Order: sequence, then structure tokens, then C-alpha cells
Amino acid sequence: GAFNFSALCNAGAGAGRGDYLIFLNNDTEVVTPDWIERLLFFASAPDVGAVGAKLLYPGGRVQHVGVVLGMGGVAGHFGAGVNEDDRGWMSRNVLPHDVSAVTGACMMIERDKFDAVGGFDEINLPVELNDVDLCLRLAARGWRTICHTQTLLIHRQSASRGGGALRLQRVYETERRAFYERWRAVIRDDPHFHPGLSLYANSEALP
Repeated sequence: GAFNFSALCNAGAGAGRGDYLIFLNNDTEVVTPDWIERLLFFASAPDVGAVGAKLLYPGGRVQHVGVVLGMGGVAGHFGAGVNEDDRGWMSRNVLPHDVSAVTGACMMIERDKFDAVGGFDEINLPVELNDVDLCLRLAARGWRTICHTQTLLIHRQSASRGGGALRLQRVYETERRAFYERWRAVIRDDPHFHPGLSLYANSEALP
């Protein structure tokens, strides 16, 4: 059948037995040895939902320090492409901080909170933006999302997908519309992004 990242993640969560879930793409490489303990420090807090990591491209440049809503019309990675040691605006590239969402390439979440919001959306968002959607549904329940930028992984983006480029583009366009219809009010005003910063400078739209 068609590739369904959401269904795969939900199936993995159902098979797991721990109190905390880690979603980790098969095209990632861990850099920080105690990465699980670092993510758990935040994920175990009562008011925190999802916790993500700082992801780097294989060449060492930043890929992800959190997702910003409204970038590229829907959501994107602010600051992607800068050097790993670039501190970024208000040191957000090097200090843990609240964000609207983190990528599902590396995400920790308490099982009870994951179950409370129904997991990933297999029906409407099987491939794209399912991670952002999950974080926004957590936020709607009062749970924060944090990017732990002192936890590093290398991510060879999209190497884990497969499928033709044209088919993936059609899937993305369909799911992007579904996501926008659901979250259009939130997309207009990301509460964790300074309105004085440009959504188009030094950024990378998703996917």
C-alpha cells in the first residue's frame, strides 16, 4: 500500500510498552550520547507534550531547531542552513526553548499524552505535517512543545521515504491543504516566533 508514516508511528507506539515513546527516523545518527536522558528531562514534566532535538545535515549545518508556523505558507524550519555553532536569534539555536512544533524525525512524548490526543493522524496526514499537527493538538490540550537544542542528531532528510518525486509532491499538496484548513487560525500567528522576524529570511519551508 501507499506509504503512511503516521500509521507506522502509531503501530510502533501500540507495540511499545514503556511510559515514554521515542519516534526516530531510520535516516538519523545520534551525536549526543545521553540524548534519551536529555529529552526525558523535559518530556517528564507535567506541562510538556513533545520534545525534539537539534538536527544537523550530514555536512554539519543546522536543519532543525524547531518548527515555525506560517513559514512557506504553512510551516518551516527557521534558521536552517546556518553553521552548527551559530547561536541564532536570542540564542534559540543553542538553548532549549518552546516552539509550536518539532519534527517527528526525533521526538519524545509521554505515552498517556500521545494517547490522549489520538496519536498521529493516519487519515488526513499520512505523510506530511503529521508531526506538526500532533504538536498543535497537544498544545490545544495545554501541553508545551520544546526543542532541546543541546541534544544533537544528524538527519539525512527524506532518505527514509521512498516513492516517486511526482507522487510525493501530489501527496504533499493534498496534505498541506488539509493541514491549512485545520490550523489556519494558528498558522497566522505563531506564539513562539517574534513578529519582527521575517518568515522568509534564513529559513526552509517544509518539507
